[in-house]
Amino acid sequence: MIIESAGSDPSEFIRALLVGTGLVFALLRWREARTGTPRGRFLLGADLVLAVALVPLSGRFDDLVTSLARQSALIPLAAGLVAGLAGMATTGLAAAAVFALDGGGTSTLAWVVSPLLVGAALRTVRHKPEIPPRLDPLLQTGLFQPSRGMVRELPGGMTPALPGPSDVFWAVTARLVCVVPLLLVFLIPGDGELSARIGGGLLLWAMLLAYDRARRPLLMPHRRLARITDTGVFLVLLVVAAGPLGELVARWWSSHPSVDQWWVALFAFVLAMVHPLAEPRFDGRRRSWLLTRSTRFLFGAHQLILVAAAFPFLVGGVFHPTRKLMEASALALAIGFFRGALTAVHATTGNRHIADVMLLLKAPSGGRERLLDQWVSDTFYRRRWWLIPRPWDYSLPRMTAVLAQLSAESSVATAGVYWHLVWGERVRLDHSSVTGLLKLADQILDRVDACFPSIRATSLHRAQQTARADVACHRSNVAQYLHDFEGIVAAANQAADHYTAIDAPSHAAVVRIFAADRLSDVGQHETAAALLSVIPGDLPPAVRRLLLISRAASAHRTHRTTAARALLTAARAIPARTIVDFRKAFAAERIAFPSFAEGARSAMITAELHLDRALGGTHPSTH
Repeated sequence: MIIESAGSDPSEFIRALLVGTGLVFALLRWREARTGTPRGRFLLGADLVLAVALVPLSGRFDDLVTSLARQSALIPLAAGLVAGLAGMATTGLAAAAVFALDGGGTSTLAWVVSPLLVGAALRTVRHKPEIPPRLDPLLQTGLFQPSRGMVRELPGGMTPALPGPSDVFWAVTARLVCVVPLLLVFLIPGDGELSARIGGGLLLWAMLLAYDRARRPLLMPHRRLARITDTGVFLVLLVVAAGPLGELVARWWSSHPSVDQWWVALFAFVLAMVHPLAEPRFDGRRRSWLLTRSTRFLFGAHQLILVAAAFPFLVGGVFHPTRKLMEASALALAIGFFRGALTAVHATTGNRHIADVMLLLKAPSGGRERLLDQWVSDTFYRRRWWLIPRPWDYSLPRMTAVLAQLSAESSVATAGVYWHLVWGERVRLDHSSVTGLLKLADQILDRVDACFPSIRATSLHRAQQTARADVACHRSNVAQYLHDFEGIVAAANQAADHYTAIDAPSHAAVVRIFAADRLSDVGQHETAAALLSVIPGDLPPAVRRLLLISRAASAHRTHRTTAARALLTAARAIPARTIVDFRKAFAAERIAFPSFAEGARSAMITAELHLDRALGGTHPSTH
């Protein structure tokens, strides 16, 4: 089936890989049947019957597949693909185990089992994470529950909710799979330089680790399912690249001129550029909508980039290595690595993290409590204290507040505000979701505060106050779209109080200034003026200049022209007005995110230009 070479024979290793891949998709199929419909459980029963019947009839089945493959290889290929799409993963596992253990069944492994696993990957790769109704059964037995001496209680008195055996198993499996291509490089000889192939194997290993790093911030059920599906996709890539289809691709690729070989490898670059377009915010963007539908037809954007980056190297650098193919595939591999590194860096703002918020929002109260306990233990206890101290991660409540603001924006959007989740579900964000999302953000923050009570002048205290201030800022924006003017003022004052608690007066002032601008936009000039009046004047020069200009604009709107001219003149006397000045003012308060520098300077320039046109006799700032 695979590769027969005069050197090291990797056939036994790849047969074991077939069995392992079959096991992964069989486990996914059993999971699907456990939570699926009666029809799905009936198909699983038929799958089990065929798997049992295959053991005594393996010889006849192999002869039948061999004869069909001699007539037309498309017949067993199509039959295997249809069987995988129908959910016959257990049959594929049985066939792989029976024929791989006795060393026979080459035709069956090549023309039936491999396409069956491809069909199983297409079927199971978009499953939705399930919220278990209870703890892991293995944890309930007490056999795998760590003793109290091994686990330190959280500062709030709660015992950490540690990962279950299945989480640990799939975490270890996802990391072990990363080294498989590098191991195969040493087992399979080729006409390319071994050092270059080893370098490609190391780059692929680093890329897969980066993708696994991007999965770590997810909720435990979502992370476990993402690891299972992504690992299954990569195992299928190994099986396909090692089989006759991989050999056909290698021959076809080698028959083209070297320029065409490079264009094939650039497919990964095109996907990396298209990926941001495939995650639309508004369905009114027709091209983005079509791209999203296209990615849903196959694996999805994450898996498509994984396939485009890894498959060329598996074909041209691992299983059928030649120098020209390896050079061309190295480009796709490098693009995939940089894309994986970016995904790992921005893991807390990706589409999968947004799916976590929707999973929490739709979960029942008991399931939500368990998920939050796991998230707090995983994010604030296990990752921070067991390994290397990392910054306190409040990305989940912040993302929840962002989605609440997007939901509120739907009241003024010309098209529906939708979000396409990674498992294929399309969620509509509208004003009915705002209350639930804001309550969820507060619930997440309260849960962290209960488990980790803050102590003033500590990094945890700063992180907690900054996160609450950020959520309050989004709540103020939400109130604007819902025409809740009192809510705008209350949320802005709440955010300013949180910033004041950590000695960040510039951030507190800008929050109130932005809220006053929003109030003025809807005609609430007196309320905006009252909000600006409570801002203290002892601020850095750039922020004080912004404050004076905002007060001048407020005075102009309330027809106090003389006061507006005086305030504008006082503001012009302050030389600090560049983006560097604003960045210095906010950087001095040691708040990494969010940064108000660009927005604050833009608001100042806009207001100053407007006042100059309205009052005359002054010169706007253009620096």
